[in-house]
Amino acid sequence: MHPHRAGSGTAAHQRFVKTLLRRTVTAALLAATLAGTPGLAHARAVTDDPSPSGYLDVPARAASAATTNRQIRLVAGEPKNANQYRKMFAAVPTTEWGGGDVTISTRLSDGRRLWLHGDTLSLNNGFVHSTALVQTGSVLNVANDGRQILPNDEQQPTDGTQRIYWVETVKALPNSMAVVTAAPITVTPNDPWGFSRFNAKSRQALLHVDSAGDIQFVRWTKWVTRPDIGMDGEDLRAIGPNHYSYAVFVHDIRLKNGMFLRTSNQNWSDGMDAHVNPDGTFRYEDWRPMFGQSRTRVKPYWGR
Repeated sequence: MHPHRAGSGTAAHQRFVKTLLRRTVTAALLAATLAGTPGLAHARAVTDDPSPSGYLDVPARAASAATTNRQIRLVAGEPKNANQYRKMFAAVPTTEWGGGDVTISTRLSDGRRLWLHGDTLSLNNGFVHSTALVQTGSVLNVANDGRQILPNDEQQPTDGTQRIYWVETVKALPNSMAVVTAAPITVTPNDPWGFSRFNAKSRQALLHVDSAGDIQFVRWTKWVTRPDIGMDGEDLRAIGPNHYSYAVFVHDIRLKNGMFLRTSNQNWSDGMDAHVNPDGTFRYEDWRPMFGQSRTRVKPYWGR
């Protein structure tokens, strides 16, 4: 049975379900912790409204990191508000890119925008750990037909676990190049809590984006201090029954109203069968990013 069919029981679906379960349980634990911690409760409150009309106020600890926001301009031909970005992503075929966690981006030297994602599920590729979309104007190209961008670690354990990399931050370089900082993760198959860093530092990779919008992995460059991305990049929050948001990121994208584009990602705790279309196909888009806006642009931390 194809991996997009409900109840298929494929390894890809099992891993994805367990990843979602892990995030759901973590959300509950964080909610209990935040309720009794005033400082963290404020950080949680800034992600209250995931709608396109909502705002994301930067918590006090991050305010000093604000960049020169006024230098970022609206780019002609690109979406002008959060809803138009949502529609742009909605047009991406689920055969190549269904949905995933973490959404970070950077403006390439040639004017295009590189979007990077973590664990991703799609019809053609099943479950992979990093994917990329390349934006030209208001059109997204799924890089490498949705295949995994960052290779797994060169040294794989012999105990059945797997060493992979999750994207953390990205920075553009000249000549349509980009450097990505990634978390080194050991994954234990069939264990929803079976993940941990195998190195306290993060690893940087050099990528090249060609004219067709595909990615060439050039090489790993160096190990750097782990990025300070706040709450481990999660920012989990319950936003409805069985529905959570996490991994909030404010992009260097100026909207028509002068604000900045904000993304967060979706997690559901109601099981995969609740996300099936009438024709029996899986509704991958339920795991696509949510788009909002922010008053302030915060500069992402970069590993030293």
